[in-house]
Amino acid sequence: MIHLTIFTLFCVVHFRAHFAFISDCLDAFLVGACLHHLDMENTESESKRKQMLFAALSSDEKRQYIEQIASEIERNYINLEKGT
Repeated sequence: MIHLTIFTLFCVVHFRAHFAFISDCLDAFLVGACLHHLDMENTESESKRKQMLFAALSSDEKRQYIEQIASEIERNYINLEKGT
């Protein structure tokens, strides 16, 4: 019984490390896709893409603007189609 517990603990610890690695890779990919899509050099630079004055928008308009960008990134950088 003790071997099963140690083995289970070993698997959980290593699974968490692999999961964290995959999560970090996904985060990095999404940041890179956003930077490319918004034509930015790095996370500190401003977008060269024409944009409206975000602060002047209503909450609903801000949400719609962010959803539009997310949709464009999903369509252009993330392949959700099988076999393509």
